Amino acid sequence: MKKILIILLLLFPLLKINSQKMKSDTIKLSNKLVLYQKMTNESNKITWKLFLKKEGKETVELDNEIIENNPVFGNDFTLYEPDLIDGFIDNNCLYAFVYKGRRLFLCEFEFIGQTTKFNKSSQAVTPVSLGSVDNFGGFNFAIQKYVIDKKKYFHLNYGRDVGGKSNVILVFINGKIKKLIFSESTQNIKDEKEIFKTLDLDKNSDKVSAEIKKALIENKYLKKEADFKYLGNIDITPFKERGSRNLGGVIYFFYEVNNLSTNIVRYDCDDNEWLLGDYKEEDIKQ
Repeated sequence: MKKILIILLLLFPLLKINSQKMKSDTIKLSNKLVLYQKMTNESNKITWKLFLKKEGKETVELDNEIIENNPVFGNDFTLYEPDLIDGFIDNNCLYAFVYKGRRLFLCEFEFIGQTTKFNKSSQAVTPVSLGSVDNFGGFNFAIQKYVIDKKKYFHLNYGRDVGGKSNVILVFINGKIKKLIFSESTQNIKDEKEIFKTLDLDKNSDKVSAEIKKALIENKYLKKEADFKYLGNIDITPFKERGSRNLGGVIYFFYEVNNLSTNIVRYDCDDNEWLLGDYKEEDIKQ
């Protein structure tokens, strides 16, 4: 039994690398638009191409990359394989999250009129942590998209197959991705009733709104007479799979006061407490 366990642990990185390539290589952007990738893997090089297909129109090649293998890469060659992670449309521009060169990029394709011509640019979002495939396996990126008050937000979970994962909330503003940075200095308010343990947030928006407002007023973050509006949430817990938040996680609640800018308050489901503090939208260093 012990020998079997050791073998499985040794094979784990390779199994994960293969499994990540089994995911769909096609992303449906709308009823008529499809974003997809194609990759050919020969003995000494990889050829990767990204395409946009529009119903009734000519398929457009958006991007391509050729990666030549060499003895220095070894098994780490797989870390250099480009990969389409996700995509979306905004303001008549196509955006794609693409992994290449050991980084995740947001690529912009701005089409010129009704032609197949476009301008291309990219922004680095995050690197992949260092380490060999033999020790840490391949890479993993998971992106969840949200639209809150007409603004696009993304929860990005990423990391290597072996080891902990990182989480970040991103916001899309004027064609650029920024990350939300929350202050380490917070006022932690215990929720003795554990109100969100099994509460379906989508079906109980009035109660959610009332609880947020109550917590803010009681801790002097909001005046009673203020015009408070609950906007939505990003729920980073296993509630949808399990029907409870017993395993913890964080909920990001979005709200607006007096029709001004959007605010966020966090709720820690591990300790069942409000995290009251500041945050900022920060540019990502390139």
